Amino acid sequence: MTFDDRAIDWLAELLAEAARAEIMPRFRKLGEGDVRQKTSAADLVTEADVNAERLITGRLRERYPDAMV
Repeated sequence: MTFDDRAIDWLAELLAEAARAEIMPRFRKLGEGDVRQKTSAADLVTEADVNAERLITGRLRERYPDAMV
């Protein structure tokens, strides 16, 4: 799959939207319940990470339904 300039612009806006909506509102404001371990104490994931990934993945699947996301 190749991306033209329009698709790259769309992707950049999607990432900016995820940052605005999910990452930045929680930046340096996470509580203990907002962070959990994935595979070890060094492998952490936050609620912001999960929500941003969900938003990005959903939009990618809408726009590129045949792509493996």
